[in-house]
Amino acid sequence: MHEWGLVADAIEEIKNHSAKNNITKVIKIQIGLGKKSDVSERVFKTCFKVLAKDTIMEKAKLSFTKKADHIITVDAIQGSSCS
Repeated sequence: MHEWGLVADAIEEIKNHSAKNNITKVIKIQIGLGKKSDVSERVFKTCFKVLAKDTIMEKAKLSFTKKADHIITVDAIQGSSCS
């Protein structure tokens, strides 16, 4: 299933962004799902739940925006940091 690789790539992007911005807990993630990517919201959520386990984004709420292309993007990340 190519979905696992796509979600793993998105998780890596979220981890990198979080580290650069001192985010210690990811609360919400906006994902852009290309209509031609052949990945449904349900499949993305299922893969994400497994791959994000025991990470700072484990309990993050996912929301999705449909896009016309075939690309999957991380459009926004909301998080908090410890001071």
